[in-house]
Amino acid sequence: MNKKEYNRLELATIDILKDKGLRFNDNTKSYTNADFDVFLEKNVILKLEVKEKIKYNVNNWVGLFTKEQEPFKFILDDTAFRRCMLSGGNEMLLIQNVNYDFVVFSVLDLAYSIKKRGNRELENKDKEKPTWLKGKCIIDMRNGKHFKTLNDAIDYACNFVKPSNISCILNINDCYGRYNSEIIDLCGTLRTQENRDKCLNGKV
Repeated sequence: MNKKEYNRLELATIDILKDKGLRFNDNTKSYTNADFDVFLEKNVILKLEVKEKIKYNVNNWVGLFTKEQEPFKFILDDTAFRRCMLSGGNEMLLIQNVNYDFVVFSVLDLAYSIKKRGNRELENKDKEKPTWLKGKCIIDMRNGKHFKTLNDAIDYACNFVKPSNISCILNINDCYGRYNSEIIDLCGTLRTQENRDKCLNGKV
């Protein structure tokens, strides 16, 4: 592929993956796959989607975010969000912010964090035909992991999908993560040891 067809973030990602000696598939032309399949140890494949944030005109997104909220909002196609969900826990979304820091979201972060959705109307090529809709997810970048360098962001993504880390996450008993604008309260009644023992013995 001609290098002029890549954006700056894609080129920088390719350079870092090569510097790290990691094998990868370049899927940046694909609309159905993550931008990069990165082959790690023990047959683990990191599916890495890379995006560049732009400064949005809030007048085009009335009702979804305000001028004050715009700096930490990112607009992701609903189709891309669905692909992340359906790809399983090995897909990571990496965003380069306008101030050149980097934000990484795991599938868990995307699923748990508070977001808004909306349909943007698109004009049909045949203007005699009705407009069509393109789904958008409004993501709060404060809910991702922030890094000063792309190298550190990619290291985090690679480490997150390692089986040892996934195992630790699966063994967390309380609610995973703490996200902006979310309140996690205590719920239900105290689960006593006696009641838990009955459950384990199949008596409840």
